[in-house]
Amino acid sequence: MCGPTPKYDVYNMARTDWPTTNVQAGATVTFRYNAWAQHPGTWYQYITRDGWNPNQPLAWSDLEPAPFDQVTNPPLNGSGPHGPEWTWTAQLPNKSGRHIIYSIWQRSDSPEAFYNCVDVNFGPGDPGDPGDPGDPGDPGDPGDPPATECAAAVAVNNAWDGGFQGTVTVRNTGEVTMNTWEASWTMPAGTTVAQGWNGTFTQEGSTATARAASWNGTLAPGDTATAGFNADGPSSSAPGEATCS
Repeated sequence: MCGPTPKYDVYNMARTDWPTTNVQAGATVTFRYNAWAQHPGTWYQYITRDGWNPNQPLAWSDLEPAPFDQVTNPPLNGSGPHGPEWTWTAQLPNKSGRHIIYSIWQRSDSPEAFYNCVDVNFGPGDPGDPGDPGDPGDPGDPGDPPATECAAAVAVNNAWDGGFQGTVTVRNTGEVTMNTWEASWTMPAGTTVAQGWNGTFTQEGSTATARAASWNGTLAPGDTATAGFNADGPSSSAPGEATCS
């Protein structure tokens, strides 16, 4: 639901590998929008309703009828990492689990509007507060959260004389959200990773490792992330079984 333009339909697809940000219900957050085009206007922040289906394309009916935050001509901060930014604070609604924050920026000097969305996962309050009986810093505490669990696989998508292209897939098989991931596997004899994308790749001897990028490290239970690479060397055998942590 990225505006009524067919060329953006791909962004409306229900997928499991959109980056997800962990947040807390009722928390105060800072919204930042790059001011690459400094038009006056109003921002409206909506949230998906309880019971919406994340496995279906997002529809207007999936959103709460009223925005949880609205601001007109917010302050312009000239020192953002990518140039000037509009910044303001807002209080998140009382939600739990996976949701989407859907933003509409409506210009006041034109009918034009801009749309974007953020996948979020509403978790519990801070488990590390002093005196909290569930503080995970206490080894063996019965309130400790469950450990993260994941599975990984490496597949060869295309091969040629002297190399191949592969894909690493990581899936959160546990019950808690992962904040990052790492997958390792054995490369075929005589092959090395030449380049990679959607992750950081290293290789020591025959062991190759892919680590999450900044935008795809957070995986809610059941979610997956993928990273790709090109390898140089003979492609007569497949990569070894992958492990994940």
